[in-house]
Amino acid sequence: MPVKHDIFGLLIFALLLLLNCSNDEVEGGIDCQLEQSHFQLNHSINTKNIRLVSFDLNYRGEYLYKGISRWDFGDGTIQDITSKTLSHTFSTPGTYTITVRPSLENETMYCEPLLTTTLIIK
Repeated sequence: MPVKHDIFGLLIFALLLLLNCSNDEVEGGIDCQLEQSHFQLNHSINTKNIRLVSFDLNYRGEYLYKGISRWDFGDGTIQDITSKTLSHTFSTPGTYTITVRPSLENETMYCEPLLTTTLIIK
């Protein structure tokens, strides 16, 4: 029975939260999980320097994306970038998980969806 009680309490909490938000607040928000699907993260490895990788971040959603993103290259390098394209040189071979948090805005709210890709650098 404690499980049913916990679920009931959670439903009541969610209902109260929705009732305390105006329609403008609910409609004005940005769904970061949904917006994540509107991004495309591309990369290409330089043929002359196989540790040099170029990245391109495209967005096809409805909110304002100014090209401002926080990049974590998985090698200890974290950078705030103000461009939709960039290059990074990895110093050693390995498998790297690159994460990007682009900043989206509307008039009153913002969000930073999480994008990831994995690269193998030889």
